[in-house]
Amino acid sequence: AFGLPRKSYFQVEEGRNVLVFDLGGDTCDVVLLNILEVICGVISVSSGPKLGGEAFNERLLNHFADEFLRKHKKDLRVSAHALSRLRTTCEHVKCKLSSTAQASIKMDSLFEGIDFSASIARTKFEELCMDLFKGGLDHVDRCLRDAKMDKSKVHEVVLVGGSTRIPRVRSQLQDFFNGKELNLSMNPDEAVACGAAVQAAVLTGEGGEKVQDVLLLDVNPFSLGVEDPEGIMRTLIPRNRTIPTKAELLLTTHKDNQTTIPIKVYEGEHARNRDNKLLGGFELSGIRPAPKGQPEIRVVFDIDVNFILNVLAKDKSSGSQKQKTITGKGCLTKDDIERMVQKAEKDKAEDKALQEQIRQEQDLQKKESESASTIQRQQREGNGGQQKPAPEPLYLCSPSEAAERDYLPAGGVASAISGVFSECVPNPARTAAGNTAGRTAAAAEGKSGSIEPMDLD
Repeated sequence: AFGLPRKSYFQVEEGRNVLVFDLGGDTCDVVLLNILEVICGVISVSSGPKLGGEAFNERLLNHFADEFLRKHKKDLRVSAHALSRLRTTCEHVKCKLSSTAQASIKMDSLFEGIDFSASIARTKFEELCMDLFKGGLDHVDRCLRDAKMDKSKVHEVVLVGGSTRIPRVRSQLQDFFNGKELNLSMNPDEAVACGAAVQAAVLTGEGGEKVQDVLLLDVNPFSLGVEDPEGIMRTLIPRNRTIPTKAELLLTTHKDNQTTIPIKVYEGEHARNRDNKLLGGFELSGIRPAPKGQPEIRVVFDIDVNFILNVLAKDKSSGSQKQKTITGKGCLTKDDIERMVQKAEKDKAEDKALQEQIRQEQDLQKKESESASTIQRQQREGNGGQQKPAPEPLYLCSPSEAAERDYLPAGGVASAISGVFSECVPNPARTAAGNTAGRTAAAAEGKSGSIEPMDLD
């Protein structure tokens, strides 16, 4: 709706970056767009529930209810009717404070026959709602960080939603962009309706010449992925990826001769899927039996413009496949998204450490399996009728087990993470000492000097 009447303004080589700040009745939505003529590409989004006009009204309501309690020693909060009347009045006060420095109220028989009158200055209203105003700026900052864009690269800041008429909201937003002039060309109450009408016209093909070439490229609000055997999220489609889009990855088995594998689809930003939301899943069967890690299971995510996700899993060897369609029903609400994004950012360092720990364990297990396979193959092949000497076997040991058995980390490098299993080999000094002692004792008894090998299991 903003770009349509300004086509010539957006006829530049790389388009123009437009940040839309939508502060409505109950939500704050920030969208960063790149507009090139009639192509509108969404770069990133950030949304917050319970942040808008209703939240401002609630602050005024509590302020006046407290003032009524101080003046008359009665709590009007026990009366739903009194609260409803006062809430309606607070809505008018909020609107009036956008154009005047002070507003007054006068209500007859508000509670138990008591008349109530009071006044409030704009500065007091701003003080009551300062944390909410700052919350809106936090969403602007997050939107820019997700897009990896400096605020100086934003060409236009467009205000949408009735609550953007509040002077403090405008001044804070202007200060955030280093004094940049805000774009007030659109009616904040009509902008969303105009945009919805344009998009409807595009989708139905009934908009005429003015909108027939308009293209909106939306993004998915949350990362989508599958669960691996350790419960870790394997992301296929990251957050803020332009849709429609398609992505794929390869999974494998974690047990020998495994013929089925569960495919669980999650959305969220955490490394551990227990903190993400399960959207659905299925089990792929018919996998050809093979040693663990050998089968290749191709998983494909295909999401369309209506946010409908099609999931396909196929075993490359046997050709067995299964698919599932996941619609938006049951997906995360705005409240869920905001809560989970904040928690994911808070736990980011912990999630990264967990991913690294699991990656090391998987690498060690893979090397152990490869080492065992190499030994078996060499024993079968031999060397000119002579069996090849087996390589030094590797053992997976925790630090406590290694100390107890006097094992050494392979290569002499210990694990950096406490508690992680490490590649270990027997201590050669201890083995040599044991063999020498055995030979000495045997010679003293007139025997061959050989001893039984150490039991390392």
